[in-house]
Amino acid sequence: MLYWYVAWWLGDYGAALKVIDNALARNPDRVWPHLLLANTYASGMATTSQPEKAVEAVQRALELRPNSGRVLKWAANVYEELGEPDKALDYYNQALDVNPGSGDILIRMAKLLLREGQYQRASEISYKAVQELPGIYWCYAWLGESLAYLGRSEEYLDLLQKATTQYGDDPALWVELSMGQCEAGRYDQAVSSCRRALEAKRYDTALIRFGISLWLAGDYEEALESFREAADNDYSNLWRIAILKYLGRFEEIDRFLDSLKGNPDGGESLNPFWVSWASNYKESMRRYAQALAVLEPSRGHKEEIWSQENVIEMAALYRLKGDLAEAKQILRDAGPSLPIDYDQWVERELAAIAAIEGDLKRAGEHATKACEGSSGSPFIPRSQALLARLQFASGQREEALASLTPIKRGWYIFSVFYPSLYQRGQFEELAGSSEADDYFREALTAATRAARGGTHVSRPYWGRARCYCALTSAHLGDTERARTDIEYALRLEPERADIAYYAACVYSLIGDAEEALDWLATSVERGHQELWWARVDPDLESLRELPRFQEIMNDWDRRLHAMID
Repeated sequence: MLYWYVAWWLGDYGAALKVIDNALARNPDRVWPHLLLANTYASGMATTSQPEKAVEAVQRALELRPNSGRVLKWAANVYEELGEPDKALDYYNQALDVNPGSGDILIRMAKLLLREGQYQRASEISYKAVQELPGIYWCYAWLGESLAYLGRSEEYLDLLQKATTQYGDDPALWVELSMGQCEAGRYDQAVSSCRRALEAKRYDTALIRFGISLWLAGDYEEALESFREAADNDYSNLWRIAILKYLGRFEEIDRFLDSLKGNPDGGESLNPFWVSWASNYKESMRRYAQALAVLEPSRGHKEEIWSQENVIEMAALYRLKGDLAEAKQILRDAGPSLPIDYDQWVERELAAIAAIEGDLKRAGEHATKACEGSSGSPFIPRSQALLARLQFASGQREEALASLTPIKRGWYIFSVFYPSLYQRGQFEELAGSSEADDYFREALTAATRAARGGTHVSRPYWGRARCYCALTSAHLGDTERARTDIEYALRLEPERADIAYYAACVYSLIGDAEEALDWLATSVERGHQELWWARVDPDLESLRELPRFQEIMNDWDRRLHAMID
């Protein structure tokens, strides 16, 4: 099993399958090779026929051990990976029948129920998990997730406060408490909780959470120091860059990135995290040529999947730079060598290019292909959201709503979750549905949590999350918060074209036409490319009859035509 795990973890699925084949050749009636085989195929990277083979393998394991709680739990996990939540929940329940009160099974069930948006049931299962494993912070994490969407965060904080009193020697519980306090806007309390955690043990997650709490409390220098102390943790550097960008200390960011590069000769010795940080930062500052220079050496890196990701990122950069021909050529060249899920990413990029070129039909075809494959793929929700907008722009409003429906309300990818909820709210509002405000409120909850560093410490989604806080607040009539959040986002991301576009939408929604038009013009000057969406975006409806709006749209059209020609 160890050899399989190492191969699987490294992304060498051929080697992982070879390990399993050898084990089955020695004894075809051993249950574990069948479970490992099911997991490998269900992961979405092994072969195009993965779902059928995954099901075949897991069913064989169940035949061999029909009453094993561990096998039933694995079967549930496989069906979860395959995007069949009902079957997964059925097997989790069967596993609980065999092993009543299993904390591990309860935690897995709670996580799945959250993904499916079944918050009440998720909270009930999480409470059971807390009772079975009262000192394990993961139980509290899923309970906090479910209660947040039920509007019962205070109940969660009270419970967690009691847990830290009872199990005060566990720093993870204090860190979890600090996250909940941040999400509730109690930043000074979060700082204090992190100090308690660090008194018990200084480790990277606690240091990063400490930095986030300090940042939100306005103590930027101490926050930076906390991230510096966690420098061995790759993600702490992302937070450090985000704060420095907010403070306008761009030269310091460049010096910092140069210090992380590694071997200047590039190739296999390049630090892959540095490549990601440097290219993303330079892209956000619209320094596309510099970002491409960072990515180019990664093409031949020994970590194949990472290299392939960067090739697609290069195509996106050429698109943003305005070189659509080069972007398409890179995507065509990359396609044959990519893992299955990455084909979806390529199709989504091709859809974006076709939309820029004004061919919404072809863009929709690419976006439809991007939605095909395992529903467990992280690329699917983003593609569904793009397809919905393309359908809406083409006058297919019912189809647009249908495309958003599979994006679960509890989808676990935060950067997709709240924009999709917001988009659903837009479409429901236009349809006159009474559910529109429900979607806006849920989107606001999710975006607020992301803007306050909620649910994880891996990536700072501050800028985009603040935009959606502003957009949803505007729709819900909270003009003051809408202004505050969009101003915050504009400072967090001082150069991005899409943030300027969001600002235009926010000001349009709250009735400040002059400010909205200024930011719309700024987004065009910065190279924002979604003219096709701006023509129909419901958020800009209040501007459409104004002469300056049409002037901006004409200027935008000329710019895109020059780029396409």
